[in-house]
Amino acid sequence: VTATPVISCWSTAVSHSDKETYPFFSRTIPPDMVMALVISEIVRDLDWRNVAVIFLDDALGTGMMQDLQTYLSRHGVNMIASEWFLERDDKSIAARACRDVITGTGARVIIVFCFDLDLENIVYKAEDLGLMTEGYAWLAGDAAEIMGSELRDLPR
Repeated sequence: VTATPVISCWSTAVSHSDKETYPFFSRTIPPDMVMALVISEIVRDLDWRNVAVIFLDDALGTGMMQDLQTYLSRHGVNMIASEWFLERDDKSIAARACRDVITGTGARVIIVFCFDLDLENIVYKAEDLGLMTEGYAWLAGDAAEIMGSELRDLPR
């Protein structure tokens, strides 16, 4: 089928914005880079100067991390550390990401780009390491929305 209009309510890949490659593609949701821009503006507006990023090692995670790095540098914010992991990897990877990026650098603002099951591993490991307490700020994309009820139920 050629020249068939396609409207997506779920595709956020920046590559789909290329009108030469996808001339009949439209979406009702903004591309991923908009989330990176908004997160960078939140960081700027709250006057946070240093952040760490934990991200999924795929097109989504690395693209978001690169876009975020660009926007943060425009706002004079330092990305003091970043750590990738593989999707649905075991919990030791989440532990390593939390331990190395957060406790190893002293980061207090942590940004996470991943899917809900991976975010769950990271959040629970961060809780085990005492990184979900006052003094830490966590920002995540739509994965946090998906698992929102589970996050609210974290033991304190």
